[in-house]
Amino acid sequence: MALFIRHRVPVLLLQRGCAGLSSLVREPTVVGLKADPNPRETLKSRYQDILNAVAAFPEDSAYRRNVTAINEYRLGVVESHSNVEEIEQRLGLGQIEEVIEQAEDELELIPYMAKWKPWATKPGFSPAKIEVID
Repeated sequence: MALFIRHRVPVLLLQRGCAGLSSLVREPTVVGLKADPNPRETLKSRYQDILNAVAAFPEDSAYRRNVTAINEYRLGVVESHSNVEEIEQRLGLGQIEEVIEQAEDELELIPYMAKWKPWATKPGFSPAKIEVID
């Protein structure tokens, strides 16, 4: 995965007299990420894909429980708000293109988690105990 330095820049500079177009164009967006023409629908789809993918994991695995809870909440925010700026504000994860990228990163991680099975332990394995000393 490449590391990008992100700066906010205008997507499109609208000249005065182009009334009506300003409501169709979101600005600013993030350098290195394309503006999605239907970000709300894309994000909704990604969250549903994540929920479907983790449904195959054991119900008692912490990964499944956490990913499910997080993505159900985020999907609820996306479904209950039609305004992209409102979704961005409610989620607090950056601009919607960044949030879409985060969801896509989670989708890329899921097959690895299925392969690694971090919830499965070897017989006789005992996790380390952490003691708090006052």
